[in-house]
Amino acid sequence: MAGWKSAFLVLLALSPAVATGQGKSGPRALDACGLATKVELEEALKKKVQSRPVPPGTPTTLGVSTCMWATANGRQTLSVTTYTQEALKRTQTRTLATYYDALKTSNANNAGRPAIVLPGIARHASYFPAAGTLSTVLIYRHDSIVVINLTGWSKDEATAIAKAAGN
Repeated sequence: MAGWKSAFLVLLALSPAVATGQGKSGPRALDACGLATKVELEEALKKKVQSRPVPPGTPTTLGVSTCMWATANGRQTLSVTTYTQEALKRTQTRTLATYYDALKTSNANNAGRPAIVLPGIARHASYFPAAGTLSTVLIYRHDSIVVINLTGWSKDEATAIAKAAGN
């Protein structure tokens, strides 16, 4: 029996980390690391990415999941956070549509300009460039709201990341 357990642990250690990032998920959450795997991100971006640890203080609440990625040199980073309907039940917004609209309004106010619509991604997707190299993409999927915070990515790269996570 010990040989079987050792073989299983070796197989387990070798397989999932190759395709997914390091994430944190609360109960009944949509796995943020599974929305766009390492392979899918690298294919979309035409560059290598690696998972980054999610900071210990990041909450793992009901219906919320977070995953982080970066380029090898660490100059370009992204975090993906998913919010399912379960996460919104006890909030003022209560629905995915209302939450998406509230996030759009908040991001537009912070950016000082309206959203740039990214057509053909999920139900709706919006891009918000911020100061310097920061930007945010919001995606309204049928099963969740996805918030992608980016540092150092162009609008075209942000769109490629959104397509990988939104479809």
